[in-house]
Amino acid sequence: MLLVSLLFALVAQWIERLVAVQKAAGPIPAERTNLGKIKNNKSAASMNENDMFRKPVTKELTPQESEDNAWLDDYMARNPEKIIAPENLRECAPEIAEFEEMIASFELNHSLEELLSITHYPTVKEALEHPIRKSAKLALNAIVEKLNKLKKKTNITIEKYEELEEKYRTLSRAVGIIDANNNVDHTR
Repeated sequence: MLLVSLLFALVAQWIERLVAVQKAAGPIPAERTNLGKIKNNKSAASMNENDMFRKPVTKELTPQESEDNAWLDDYMARNPEKIIAPENLRECAPEIAEFEEMIASFELNHSLEELLSITHYPTVKEALEHPIRKSAKLALNAIVEKLNKLKKKTNITIEKYEELEEKYRTLSRAVGIIDANNNVDHTR
């Protein structure tokens, strides 16, 4: 809980900085931003995904911006995304079968109608400890883990991945997300 609070505080500070910079400098035209360049396919091949988050070097960087860029470079150096070469990806068929078996098992063990009927809890503790929802949430965690492995480590096609992702989303919506008022949102 403390970690979540800290994360929210850091995000809030970052948003405050962005708002202050935008107020001082005014809005940036989309064609001058990295995101605008990517959307227009300008120099997208020469950019890596981290460049979108780095401040443009068209002006003298403030100490905070320099620190932010240094922090990003350090983080990415210590936590590189592991990309597997296409020829080294595993065959997806056995793992797709395993994923679909997990989906079928979930649907057998957890009634989607019963999960969808849960809409409100009196307290946060009850929301987190409700036996029906808690066991479904644990099973759902294993399913999303498998889905992520399928995407990153197998030769699954985009179409097949999207089909499996939609099956996962159906289950995820049934479990729902608990909002600040202890209501269960089944629409996300």
